[in-house]
Amino acid sequence: MQLRSERLGDVKDLERAISYRRALVDHTPDDHRDKPGRLISLGNCMQLRFERLGKVEDLSRAIDYKQAAVDLTPHNHPDKPSLLSDLGNSVQLRFERLGEVGDLKSAISFKEDAVNLAREPS
Repeated sequence: MQLRSERLGDVKDLERAISYRRALVDHTPDDHRDKPGRLISLGNCMQLRFERLGKVEDLSRAIDYKQAAVDLTPHNHPDKPSLLSDLGNSVQLRFERLGEVGDLKSAISFKEDAVNLAREPS
């Protein structure tokens, strides 16, 4: 549904995708290995809705979901740098929309953390 919404621009498909992903996240325990990925997927849908409808609340919720995914992912997990980078990109987008300097600082920090973590030996 998310893909169809992206291709055809149907907001109803996006709303259904958000609803299904939210239910999946709500029914996934925090210690389940798939929870971070499900949070990211929901966050991406919320960000897409922001891009379509322009509601900053959707972007803020996307950031919250992505932050939760980062928080649930162990430091040494191979996906952690990309999760941090994705979170940084979303916070940067909010900075570009609202101009809040705190968002700019956070975006830079998340991206620096991603680079530093990616450089660490495995």
